[in-house]
Amino acid sequence: MIGKITVVSTAGQISYLKTAYLADGAEKTVFLGQGAEALGLTVQTDAAVLALCDGKNPATGETLVRAGSDGTRRAGHEFSLSADKTVSLAWAFGDARTRADIEAAHTRAVERAVRVAEGLLDVRATDDTGERVREPAKAVFARYGHKSSREGDPQVHDHILMLNAGQRPDGSWAALSTERLMASKEIVGQAYQVALYEELAARGIAAEKRETQPTETGKEVFTATVIPALDRYADEYSKRRQQIEAHMKAHGKKGSFWAQAAALETRKKKAEPPLAVAMDAWKANAPITEAQTRAAAHGPAVVAKEKPPTVAEIVSGLIEDTKTTKSVLTDADIGKAVAKGLARFTNEDGILAAIEEAKAHPDLVLGGPDEKTGEMRYMPLYHFQSDLGMGQAGVEEAQRQF
Repeated sequence: MIGKITVVSTAGQISYLKTAYLADGAEKTVFLGQGAEALGLTVQTDAAVLALCDGKNPATGETLVRAGSDGTRRAGHEFSLSADKTVSLAWAFGDARTRADIEAAHTRAVERAVRVAEGLLDVRATDDTGERVREPAKAVFARYGHKSSREGDPQVHDHILMLNAGQRPDGSWAALSTERLMASKEIVGQAYQVALYEELAARGIAAEKRETQPTETGKEVFTATVIPALDRYADEYSKRRQQIEAHMKAHGKKGSFWAQAAALETRKKKAEPPLAVAMDAWKANAPITEAQTRAAAHGPAVVAKEKPPTVAEIVSGLIEDTKTTKSVLTDADIGKAVAKGLARFTNEDGILAAIEEAKAHPDLVLGGPDEKTGEMRYMPLYHFQSDLGMGQAGVEEAQRQF
């Protein structure tokens, strides 16, 4: 999942990129995103990333996005995509073939999730009438792969640096508008998890899409891809989670907000050893052998047996919530509900299609965009028909004004 999306400022970009948190010890791969393709970017280098942080084309030095009037600009945003602990343990304890299968599955899952993230980005433009509008953006992403946690436990994860430069449909470039992505980051996290399940299953690894249970670190329930046969070892190799939970318990705090606060308060500088050194240590202390790991991890994928909820049922639940919480729904509200409800039963394309189906549901009245975020707003039909006593003509007029 994506815990948060961090802003990367120009002032701190060089030190940020040079720390072990991102670049040092990371596996640099190729740039991702349609914006990278448009610029002809392939192999990822520090020089190219830093040029993009300055809003410049790495190949030509041409300015793509100018700095603000005060001479400063936002370099980009960073988020991470992390495999479940059981997947990381299968990678660390397994033989070369098992590690290669998991690395390939993780790489493809990251690529698929980044595609979803790119679909949630916009750039601002001016239309023929002079009105400011939002247009879809082609973006550039730099990927930094890591294999261990801050506490030295096996942890397969990537940090994704999303550069603050988006290409408009007309080919020009502008700073990104990230409001939709910020509001819907859970959708990207679920896209990674469901893609990881498919990619692992395609390689003969016995993965399962499992709905996680609330813990001390938060009440949010989501779907994660796990390898059930390695469940028994997960807690022993989850020192970072144990630190956060202990900190929250000591201060009498619960919930996802306090979990993020505890993570920041207990965070120490990451000292990631060379991968070969870490691998030797993990192998020497592994509770099972390479052969046992391979036998446990490989097998048929676990398929959910229960019947998935329909889009209509998910929309009905959202409408019911509007009677006790906020009366207006947004793109993010609908997207998160659909992703949460269907992640165990479909992949990211299925989730995205269901989101569009939910937005078009006849019991939701489409209004205009939110003035601050630009997200489209939806109000339950009953609000107009019951509370306001409107007929169909009245509903249509209210929709025009909403």
